Amino acid sequence: MKTKLEKILERCIDQIIRGESTLEDCLANYPQEKDELEPLLRISLTLSKKIATAKPSKAAEEKIKEKILRAVALKEAERKEVNLTWPQRIRTRFTGVIRIPLYKKASLILVILTLLTLGAVVASANSLPNSPLYPMKLGVERVKIILTLDDFDKVQEHLLLAKRRLKEAHLMLKAKNLKAMETTLQGVEENLKKAQMIIKELPEGKKKEALKRILSFTLYQQRILNRMLSQVPEEMKGKIYLSIKESKKNYGQIRVTLEPKAKETLPETTISATSSNSMTFQPSVTLPTPETSTIAPAPLEIDKFEVFPSAFSPNGDKVKDYIVISVEVKASNLVFKVDIYDTSNKRVTSNLLLKEKASQTGKYQTTWGGESNKNEIVKDGTYFLKVKDEWNNYSPKSVSVIVDTTPPEAPSLLAPLSGEKVSQGFITFIWEEVVDADSYVLEYSTSADFSSGKTFVVPDLPVAMFTLPVELPEGNWYWRVRGLDHVGNPSSFSPSRSFIVTPINEIPQ
Repeated sequence: MKTKLEKILERCIDQIIRGESTLEDCLANYPQEKDELEPLLRISLTLSKKIATAKPSKAAEEKIKEKILRAVALKEAERKEVNLTWPQRIRTRFTGVIRIPLYKKASLILVILTLLTLGAVVASANSLPNSPLYPMKLGVERVKIILTLDDFDKVQEHLLLAKRRLKEAHLMLKAKNLKAMETTLQGVEENLKKAQMIIKELPEGKKKEALKRILSFTLYQQRILNRMLSQVPEEMKGKIYLSIKESKKNYGQIRVTLEPKAKETLPETTISATSSNSMTFQPSVTLPTPETSTIAPAPLEIDKFEVFPSAFSPNGDKVKDYIVISVEVKASNLVFKVDIYDTSNKRVTSNLLLKEKASQTGKYQTTWGGESNKNEIVKDGTYFLKVKDEWNNYSPKSVSVIVDTTPPEAPSLLAPLSGEKVSQGFITFIWEEVVDADSYVLEYSTSADFSSGKTFVVPDLPVAMFTLPVELPEGNWYWRVRGLDHVGNPSSFSPSRSFIVTPINEIPQ
């Protein structure tokens, strides 16, 4: 929760940079906060103007990284020996920091902004919640948010941070650090709420686009949370489930805002336990009355009904182009068909025939490549599958699948800069994260068109950074990056950049 002074500081910086006010005007508007506000404003404004011009060498960045790690370790040792009051000890036990008045934080802001200009992004960008560099990473992120003037861009930044926190939470789960996982998941919700607060103030055109991006993020969020649900210890399943439920609720509210007609037909979420160690989340959707049954009116009973994968991209690129639909019962030689509905309860595909697998009694399968009854690929969105028998009796079980053929945006390259000289031993590529990208592909080559010479491809990069494990030969090189979303839709490549590899002793210090 921001203090009053923090809100005033952020407001003043924003107004001054926009040219709507001067430093003197802000101080006059807040006479009671003047003594604390003035040094913070002067430091922040002075350094924010210099950030864009600072360009440290790679060797300098490595030295900074080494000093930062040494300083963090030293500070940690000192903090354990400091004499604290009992309230401070209790607070420190739970937060790891000692709260101090904001006017005493001027030097801290100076340090954070200075580190930003000197390459601390390189030093801390890949750090995780269990790393000593992680607080610095959070500090750099906060500074970037403050210096982002456009509200739509701020929404984008908060969504990137929400996605980053979600990935970190999953990594903390794999590391069995459940406390860090829980804290990081809270960071996801905080950034989403901030993004939605900013959206309220956007003009109508940008508001709709921003809501679409949050909608896309919630689908990604549900996918990761469902994956975490199958890995988390039993005592934590309830918290993950609540996060999934909140994400689905958020998705529904945004859908209604974007498509008011969806209010009547939006499916609710139900949960059913399939075993003591797993849970399956299924949408319950009111479907049209099926064709009149001529023989058996009883509901169809099946043991298992599932699709894999749960999201796909039927665009003909041979990457997740179709889903496999599976049904299991305790009998053979039966006839099963599948009907598929969109979120408005309109049947888009009818009578997909499931075939019994050879030598596997009671197991039936078919595939769906997104074709509609009109033999066209359906639009992007969520679809619900219902299975029926030869007498058109439907099972009460249903499953959902997401069709997504929209590629993410192309990444923006950050470093090396175009034409920059870099040393052979310290080449780190950095680009901006893309909200919809699940992974990245980096290419670097001696050829400007990447079709001749030596061209190298680094696939499946989970973060927007990569450090070469080997030295490159001296000379001119080119690099570019593309993103891929959760179903393999590739973005276009970023515009390429060139850089020059030189011996270490030729890099200016």
